[in-house]
Amino acid sequence: MQQALKFIFLSIICMTMLLFNLKGQEFPCDGSIYYVGTNTVVGSKLYKLNVDPLTRQIRTEELPLSNPDGRHITALGYNVRDRMLYGLDFNTNELLRINSQGDLQVLAQKEIDPVYEFYSGGMSANGRRLLLIGRNKDTGQDDRLYSIQVNEPGYPIGFFALNANRPVKMTDYAINPRTGIGYSFDEDRQQLVEMSDSGFAFTDLGHKEVNQVFGALFFDRGGNLYGIGRSGGGSGEQTTIYGIDKGTGLTERITQVPGGRDADACGCPYTLDFKKRIYPKAIDGCGEITIEYSSLNHGGIGQVGVQLRDTLPEGFMITSVELPQEDVFIRKISGEGTNIFAVDDWNLLIGQNKLTIKVELMRNIAGPVFSWAQLKKLYAAYGYQVFSDDPDSPEPDDPTVLDVLDANSFELEDYIQYSCDLDTAYLHLPLRGTYSWSTGSSDSVLAVTQNGTYALTLTTDCFTVEDEIELERRQEPYFVYLGEDRVVNLGAPVSLSFQHNLEGIKSIRWRSLGNDSLDCTGCNTTSLTAINDGQVSVSVLDDRGCTFTDEVAYKVRQTKNIYLPDAFSPNGDGINDFFSPLGDKGTILQFDIVDRWGSRVFRHSGGEVNKFEGWDGLSREQVVASGSYFYRLQIRFPDEEVEEFQGTVILLR
Repeated sequence: MQQALKFIFLSIICMTMLLFNLKGQEFPCDGSIYYVGTNTVVGSKLYKLNVDPLTRQIRTEELPLSNPDGRHITALGYNVRDRMLYGLDFNTNELLRINSQGDLQVLAQKEIDPVYEFYSGGMSANGRRLLLIGRNKDTGQDDRLYSIQVNEPGYPIGFFALNANRPVKMTDYAINPRTGIGYSFDEDRQQLVEMSDSGFAFTDLGHKEVNQVFGALFFDRGGNLYGIGRSGGGSGEQTTIYGIDKGTGLTERITQVPGGRDADACGCPYTLDFKKRIYPKAIDGCGEITIEYSSLNHGGIGQVGVQLRDTLPEGFMITSVELPQEDVFIRKISGEGTNIFAVDDWNLLIGQNKLTIKVELMRNIAGPVFSWAQLKKLYAAYGYQVFSDDPDSPEPDDPTVLDVLDANSFELEDYIQYSCDLDTAYLHLPLRGTYSWSTGSSDSVLAVTQNGTYALTLTTDCFTVEDEIELERRQEPYFVYLGEDRVVNLGAPVSLSFQHNLEGIKSIRWRSLGNDSLDCTGCNTTSLTAINDGQVSVSVLDDRGCTFTDEVAYKVRQTKNIYLPDAFSPNGDGINDFFSPLGDKGTILQFDIVDRWGSRVFRHSGGEVNKFEGWDGLSREQVVASGSYFYRLQIRFPDEEVEEFQGTVILLR
């Protein structure tokens, strides 16, 4: 017994030292995707994909990989606990770990029933197990799910039966970061399969068969599913990325990437957003505030035993804690009667997690107060801890701000608000208390329609404010102005912006009232390409909630002007060295130049007028003689009409 304990103790020490040595070699959990493409001769190559969830644009780069003897890596998985990549050697059943430097380490060789081989798998969402889908060589079907404990000494392995309602041959395994549901692809039926990490495969999802086979599946941070594969069956190269609709199973081709006959992908699409909101955002020196802590967990799995810490400034006291439900998921809470809030056992479920505390300011502290909260004991993917962000601020990772107001800082002049039509001015202060206006009103907001002097006495629980103001109603109306109507050339860019005298803008909305599309509908400025006559309007919402609009019309000249010179001199002096069309915007469909015997000396297609350099007087890299040459030019204009231009040009040497 003593020897066994000693062995376990030494194993734990070795594992700890190994993890320490791996520090600084992790793959960041930033939404990047990692995949291997494998060919028989060169073995597996490692690649990185950067995916934009909004535009679906994908960038690819090859990463270094020490790959002795051309290993065939399968079941690639990202471990959120140590931020390393794990996989299995298809040929030797060796458990592999890869760090961000490309170093490939053999952790163990696993004894597995030789009748099984592994084409697919991946890491469980909690980073504890590398899952391997076992294919029976005798039947050609998947009927076992193997599990390797990658964080335990000796890397123990076990298996259980794969439960599916029909025979399957599954490819890569990927977990939706927003729901925790696993997906695979059945190569036989060419349909998506939902699969749990305990071996239950739900195969009849009502999807149509597609004309692709995917060796690799992965999710981006938006919960969008992609596959790396090939069209049709067979054993060709898997070099195309497709977007896959999880609801219908239908696919859309995205782009080409390097690949191989086999592919396997993984990544860390998981996110955990931690917000700390204070409301109201300002108090009058001795009021009560509410602090809401919210964690949006898109980690694919809940996180157990998380700690929360928030140390409030001196002078604040926690009066109560409000739990969203029974304290099944939140335990070991302390802090009432103090300024330090602590939770030592918060189980973060997938999705939104919230809790709220009430806090009183016990003494007047004038000015802004800044504070962060902290979540600890998270997976390595999140760096073990995260700090809170203020959701009411556009800046990322910034502290939450509470403005503690001072009695001497209030002036009615700073809090005048006019009606949209300027008929009424409203006076108010952002304080709770007893209001006494010189007009006899006790309302918190005074509506003023006449010029004159207005005084206020406001009594709060903390102090008394007295102020008066000489008010003159605003005479200049607010406006938004787009300028005069205009006439533009066909295909010309039209830039649009507006002038205004508003004191603050909350939102902008542009609309095209014709057939031409705007580049941006919510920006300060926008533009369009003028094809047809039309109008553009802008609606601007100001800080008071008032909307101001204006319109501008544009008329398009439908002439199509193209100019080609009568002569050019390609002698390298930098003057008139090229023969090219100039004029209105259009696309060159074909540009042919022939000599006087009808032999073609130049041909070009594609590109825009005014961006095409032109003919340099060479034919097949040989200088042609001076003389007259005939040209024929076809251009498609922005209105989709095609026109042809013909003529003669003189080449001078």
